[in-house]
Amino acid sequence: MADIQKDPHTQPCLIAQISDPHIKAGGKLSYRQVDTANALRQAISTLNQLAPRPDLVLISGDLVDFGHPSEYATFKQILAELMLPVYLIPGNHDDREHLRAAFPEHRYLFQHRDYLHWVVDDYPVRIVGLDSSVPGKPHGELSDESLQWLDATLTEKPENRLSSWCITTRLSVASTIWIASR
Repeated sequence: MADIQKDPHTQPCLIAQISDPHIKAGGKLSYRQVDTANALRQAISTLNQLAPRPDLVLISGDLVDFGHPSEYATFKQILAELMLPVYLIPGNHDDREHLRAAFPEHRYLFQHRDYLHWVVDDYPVRIVGLDSSVPGKPHGELSDESLQWLDATLTEKPENRLSSWCITTRLSVASTIWIASR
């Protein structure tokens, strides 16, 4: 009997999301009460033990609390415990350049010159990260340029793939994921 290979682009894709870890450096508590580093460690421990295991983890900002390099170093150290592929989306507390500097091995963060927009086509769905951070501002928004980029990205049809996307962004109120098909 012939061995039938399944197309990986037509298989289910299990995505986990963590939002707003707000990591601080030096063991500091958020609002002098919340140990965000420990909360993230607990979430990672849970994800590492899940069955079935997620195919990937999306972490949407605010990744750190003030965008400082020391916070990204702490965040990266905690993420080293995660045994799953991870993709990062900045929030309004994040700093694009400090995030890129802390995670140079995350090549997808370098796909766009001005924003941290990215596309990953390694899964059954096209994963799209949409950066809504506004440098120096306490809010997020999607610029006309960002919306044009998203439109162009959604218009592309990757080879050998169903037209399904997972789009993630971080706006001021909550992280949002949309699953879309055309």
